[in-house]
Amino acid sequence: ERYGLVAPMDPETALPRTDEVFFQKLAALSLVPEQEARRVFGLHANTVQYEPTEEMAVDLYLAMEAFLKAAK
Repeated sequence: ERYGLVAPMDPETALPRTDEVFFQKLAALSLVPEQEARRVFGLHANTVQYEPTEEMAVDLYLAMEAFLKAAK
């Protein structure tokens, strides 16, 4: 929402549908490297697809926190 980007949810996977253009725009608008954005979405996917462990939740939280601190 912060950057006006929309990633519709896939009803089968319950994950946002993202593509190269989405990550390029997010990186350009947030001024955060594309890799970091992809990492957050990847960690989120892991917590949705698998039974999340405490470690997975902490990793996702820390990645999101780092992204938000670096984002403009």
